[in-house]
Amino acid sequence: YVFRIYIFQFFTSDPAVVEGANQVWWKVCTFFFMLCLYLTSCSVAVSLGMQWMLGALTSVTTWLVTAPAVVYYAAWLRGGLEAVWSCLLLPYSIMNLILYYRFARFDWEGFSASIRERERAAIDAHKLQQQQKQQDTESTPLVMA
Repeated sequence: YVFRIYIFQFFTSDPAVVEGANQVWWKVCTFFFMLCLYLTSCSVAVSLGMQWMLGALTSVTTWLVTAPAVVYYAAWLRGGLEAVWSCLLLPYSIMNLILYYRFARFDWEGFSASIRERERAAIDAHKLQQQQKQQDTESTPLVMA
């Protein structure tokens, strides 16, 4: 946000464009902050096996809420670019809140127990494999000519 004038000057020197960009810049910065939180939450959700919930949440929010709101406020009511950025803030904030709520209500103990159980099973399988290799080596007769 602090360097916005330098960023604007990189693309244009038209005072009208710089003024318009300056009016929506705080919304752009806030949107990208919300987007970063959302993308981080997406990684957590996928790691926890919540892919379907994440897909449904994203589809419903972006296509059934955000897209119609952008069309209505930006195009129909002629709100322009400022209306587009305004319409993007609330849906991503809502998606973040829903994801954080789901994370807070998640069964972390059960998830941790399932990870520990899979780890024990993998270690047991590895030990069994090592024992079989050792038995094969011990029972193989050594033939010398």
